[in-house]
Amino acid sequence: MGYLGRDEDTICACATPPGRGGVSLIRVSGPFSVSIVKKFCGFLPEEPESHRVYYGHFQDISKDQKIDEVLLTYFKKGRSFTGDDTIEISCHGSELIVAEIIAALVQAGCRTAERGEFTYRAFMSGRIDLVQAEGVLSLIESQSKLNKKMALRQLQGGLSEDFQDIEKGLTFILANMEAGIDFSTEDIDPYEPQEMQDRLADCYAKVDVLRDSYQSSHLIQQGLRVVLAGQPNVGKSSLINKILRQEKAIVTEIPGTTRDPVEGQLFLGGITVQFVDTAGLRETDDVVESIGIQKTKEEILNSDVIFYLLEAGQKLTNEILEEFKQLPEDSERILVINKTDLISDEKIQEYKEITSKFFDLNLDLIYAISATQGAGLQSLLQNLEKWIVEKTQGSSSVVLSQRQFEELRRASECIQKTKSLLQENESPEFVAFELQDGLKAIQNILGRDPNDAVMDQVFKEFCIGK
Repeated sequence: MGYLGRDEDTICACATPPGRGGVSLIRVSGPFSVSIVKKFCGFLPEEPESHRVYYGHFQDISKDQKIDEVLLTYFKKGRSFTGDDTIEISCHGSELIVAEIIAALVQAGCRTAERGEFTYRAFMSGRIDLVQAEGVLSLIESQSKLNKKMALRQLQGGLSEDFQDIEKGLTFILANMEAGIDFSTEDIDPYEPQEMQDRLADCYAKVDVLRDSYQSSHLIQQGLRVVLAGQPNVGKSSLINKILRQEKAIVTEIPGTTRDPVEGQLFLGGITVQFVDTAGLRETDDVVESIGIQKTKEEILNSDVIFYLLEAGQKLTNEILEEFKQLPEDSERILVINKTDLISDEKIQEYKEITSKFFDLNLDLIYAISATQGAGLQSLLQNLEKWIVEKTQGSSSVVLSQRQFEELRRASECIQKTKSLLQENESPEFVAFELQDGLKAIQNILGRDPNDAVMDQVFKEFCIGK
């Protein structure tokens, strides 16, 4: 990255979003923070007290004019986020004022910070590890309470502790194996193979729990995508209107009214749920409707959950069965029987049992509703929320970054190979070599041996000022 090797520079940037507001905050960090800021803020003592706020005016001496009334907060080296001397300047939230202050600081010897440079310095100074650095970005980008909770735990080091626990376990096993190699000529066996197998199994289980949590993080970060699918006129548009409590989709008796996907969102289970109404699935010669049906198929492929709608009492055909079978198996498929206001309760239950056998589905994945009257809708949404909670809150630790996921997958493969080699009584040198790769993957997650490529991958997504 551009700032690697420039750690001795004193850097500055606005840490609040651009635009007008009550207050903006400009962060200055580096060895000359105090001396540079003091050139414009004479009220700042030669040796300010850490974590104390000072009031006065930021004054451009060269032009003999005051730029703004400011508050300065000083953080002493070793006690700041970056680990360097840091001053945060709180000024009024005008883009003009911010630009003038930053221009003055740069002219006096500061360098404008690059993306993620403050967080990078915190990492390099040992204030945080690489997992916590990624937690900073996740916290900034969090769009839900659940996302914020997971990101905050990562920033506070909870997820790092889980990785460190795995690292310690693998290091212990590797140390014993290498000791066995060193003492092999002296007929000394420093480790018990079964104990190593047990410890490896423990590490493997911990790695897989974290790796599997990445699916939960997708829901936490990106939200859930629920696609309403089915043949024309089964009530998809009425259902999305009822769910969102607004007239999002056009509802008519004419089949094929919906051409383009219609979307809207709710918050359920602590995350954003995007509901998508789609064109009815059927064979058609209408060119425009055909394009809509193709878009429906694309939406289905990108879905997390599919509500497949039927009309209560609708004849079940092989065409419908084939449509349902072609829905992606990695999506949660829920059968929704709509328009139950048109038939009796007895007929509804009878139809549910028929569809259960026809589609080979458990009854708990079949819901009977009336989209126009709202009957059964609360139960449908409550069960969807329950499903979300089960998917996203099963573990206190959730892997939020693809980089961590890829390294965990590599570690999992290496540990599995190590277990197989041990069981086959392979040479300790081969076993240790495989295990070293697994340990390296965990250490890469924590940033034990940082390189430019990894740093670029982690910090390039940050905004200026963080």
